[in-house]
Amino acid sequence: MEQRLPLLMVAGLPGTLREQAAGILGGHLSGYQKLEFGKANTRRNQPEHKPVSREEAYGRFHLELEKRLSSTQGTAPLILTAPYETALQRVGLYNIASGAGREVLALEFLALPETVRQRLQRRPKALVEYDALQAGHQSLRQEFPIPYKEPEPMFHHVSAVSFVTDPVGTVGPRDSPFTTMISRLTDTVQPVYGRVREILCSRMRVQ
Repeated sequence: MEQRLPLLMVAGLPGTLREQAAGILGGHLSGYQKLEFGKANTRRNQPEHKPVSREEAYGRFHLELEKRLSSTQGTAPLILTAPYETALQRVGLYNIASGAGREVLALEFLALPETVRQRLQRRPKALVEYDALQAGHQSLRQEFPIPYKEPEPMFHHVSAVSFVTDPVGTVGPRDSPFTTMISRLTDTVQPVYGRVREILCSRMRVQ
């Protein structure tokens, strides 16, 4: 039976380098394909005419995930990149993964607000989005603390790793471009995480 690699959930608010990390992993992590939040909400490369709520947009995103898993009998190695700023959004993904018999490696990208604002000073729309999502993300942090606590039994298939992407010297000592905080890694997830970290340490620029 073919081994089912863990789904990669690449999460983080604008300015945390989430998109940069997802792009690097999509190009260098063998076998994985990227599924990006927002791309599923377009028709023939044109934005939908009717605006949708954020939760409806995540519903569409997760529906696309379910279709991918269904068409590949659940074996598709996928990188899901989205802010995932609320617990409800994350639980939706975790439940889909559980139903497909898949583990999740949640990669959380974090940065101090002052770092984010400096990065986004030339991207006003992204900065507005960051400000709008911060409150929801702060609430999420209460349910999924950093460093991560051991997951609830219903999330036994989820391993979580945080990458702090503030420049070296900003957040304590480190020996790599970013620090990591790990909740747990299963035997299936451990080698994938090792490869993820190797790729990001060698190719990701933190400024």
